[in-house]
Amino acid sequence: MPMPKSVVKFSKGGFTFEDSVDRTQYTIKELVRAANRDVGKYICREARQKLPRRTGRGRRAIQYWNRKDGTLEVGIKRAMPGNKIAGFYAAFFERGEPGKGPGSHSVPALRMLHDTTQNNVDQIRMIQGQYLSAVEDDNRAVGLIDEDEEISDDE
Repeated sequence: MPMPKSVVKFSKGGFTFEDSVDRTQYTIKELVRAANRDVGKYICREARQKLPRRTGRGRRAIQYWNRKDGTLEVGIKRAMPGNKIAGFYAAFFERGEPGKGPGSHSVPALRMLHDTTQNNVDQIRMIQGQYLSAVEDDNRAVGLIDEDEEISDDE
């Protein structure tokens, strides 16, 4: 969606009134989405390094979803039939899994997503602050908004 123009502009008695509320709301919304995109990339990159590598499918299953309502969701992609990026076992490493029978091994809870998020709160705030401080400067805000990227990158 392109940036909206200012809607109302009129002058009366030597004063000119220009209503740019729609443009400001759009700019703030898109800056929040851009900040969430960078936070999602950062958290996924850090969490992927903590997951043990066997086939690489589990690491590719860690993704983020940047919702249009301004929320960010970071998680493990659900396994689907025919899906080559099956994150079924990656979820076991996040939560842990006890052994189910005699001779079976338990999977320790690595909590890679939870711990990565909790340990990097300062970095997340710094990334968010870079974007949200751009509200002050309209030209810088327009430069930070990337309208082409909608969903996470599948690495």
